[in-house]
Amino acid sequence: MFDPLGRQFVYGQRHTQIVQKKPAGWNITVQHAIQQATIENVSITIYDSPMKVLIIDDGAPNVLVREVRSQTPGWKGTKENVLRGSGDEMKNITIEG
Repeated sequence: MFDPLGRQFVYGQRHTQIVQKKPAGWNITVQHAIQQATIENVSITIYDSPMKVLIIDDGAPNVLVREVRSQTPGWKGTKENVLRGSGDEMKNITIEG
C-alpha cells in the first residue's frame, strides 16, 4: 500500500535496548499510517512508573512482534497494563514485573 505520492510507510525496530528512568507515557508505538512493522529482539526496562511498553493501533496492518522482553523494576508490569493493541504475529513476549 502506498500513499498518493507513491511512498510506502514501513517501520522496523530490531536488536534494541530501551531503558526508561523517567516517565514518558509509552515507548514504542505503531500507528495506523504504517503499512508494515517489525519489532524484533527488543528489551525495554521501565523504572518505577507504570506506562505502556508497546502500543499498536488497531488500524495498523502487517505488524510482526517477536522476542520482546519488558522489565518493570519498582512496579508490577502485566500484559494488560504494558501492552495496548496486538500485531498480526505476537511471539515470545516476556513481561517481568
